[in-house]
Amino acid sequence: MNLLIDFGASRIKSVVIKNKESEFTEIYETPGSIFNDTQGQVDLKFFKKSLINHLDHFSKINITKIIGCGEMHNFTLASKQNIKYKNKFFSWRYSHPMTNVSLLELKKIGLEDFTKMTLRPGLPSINLNCIKSEISETEIIDILLFPSVFQLDGEKSLVNKSIAHSSGFYNLDGNVSSYFNKLRNFNFPIVVDDNQCKSLGSFKYKGKKITIGSFIGDLQAACIGSKLGANEVLLNLGTGSQIIAIYNNKFSFGQELRPYINNQLLECITHIPSGRHFNLWEKKLISLDLIQSREEFWNYINNIKHDEIIDSQTSFKFEFNELGVKELARSYKPDVRYFILRLVSSYINQSISLLKNKINTFKIIKISGGIIHKIPGMKSKIESELKKDVIVEKESGILTLNGLREMLSLN
Repeated sequence: MNLLIDFGASRIKSVVIKNKESEFTEIYETPGSIFNDTQGQVDLKFFKKSLINHLDHFSKINITKIIGCGEMHNFTLASKQNIKYKNKFFSWRYSHPMTNVSLLELKKIGLEDFTKMTLRPGLPSINLNCIKSEISETEIIDILLFPSVFQLDGEKSLVNKSIAHSSGFYNLDGNVSSYFNKLRNFNFPIVVDDNQCKSLGSFKYKGKKITIGSFIGDLQAACIGSKLGANEVLLNLGTGSQIIAIYNNKFSFGQELRPYINNQLLECITHIPSGRHFNLWEKKLISLDLIQSREEFWNYINNIKHDEIIDSQTSFKFEFNELGVKELARSYKPDVRYFILRLVSSYINQSISLLKNKINTFKIIKISGGIIHKIPGMKSKIESELKKDVIVEKESGILTLNGLREMLSLN
């Protein structure tokens, strides 16, 4: 039997199936790394313990293989020596005082052109560039990415291309940047194509070794799960938001490229403000006594009528910014409902503005993630503005698991 597991930032989800044709029965969930986070760092033991927790939950089933995906843009330093930051998992939430200096330095040497990925705070390449001077050149360091963070049993560190590329160390072909390769005391994992991978290693569990077949990026898993076609755009609305399509030799809307299965590439826009920013707005409104609870906030949103969504000209920027929020929110105190209506309108319009007049060759927009089911009128607003058929994924919560199920036929 196969354990399919998604190590998301907010939730870790797993299910056990026999083969690709098997239906999902029980889906088991536990809290993700964000709830064990200290200033963007997580104790490495969390990931091994979480995997064991999920294996324990299905302990009556003989699991022989693990297929996984996970949050991207993270890394761990491992060494036999007692180095600084040893066994600390640096997530995309980590910020170093030298982050901006490091970012500008890596832009200057052309790392964006090398990776075809936008450099932004939180990327492992930027964080390692910040901390490398704090580690002696005589210390031998292994860079661990998923799934090596589970402390696999004795194998050389291997990584799927989608996870490797998301670190900002590698290009689309799986080669490490010469800038980082010259750091001779750092060992980087060996890259294996996502769908040509039979084993990345094995995990020791209760005296037996369980093969880890593939461990890919959650962005790629969602695309596979949605069965993204050549003339389709995927709008994935979760904690963060991404707009994704299969790349066809030139950009339509995309700003960066990511590796995909079958030697394809994805064009995408990532890190679009989404669920995390809704949570920040909600907490701010509660702190200002404009609403009393999370339930009240989402009740306002759930009760918005289809014809109330406001045009972008009359909405404000959705991205949460502490500066000016207090004055902005207080100005709507007599009518909090209208403030939240404008907030939702701005959320919808940010996706529309990124795609308008840029997807003429595409026929269908697929929308996944939990947020689309919480906002009445979002589907129809996007359809009317972009003049495209819109399909809302019914099983948004398990889209990545559906993708991992498809990966079974490739392993």
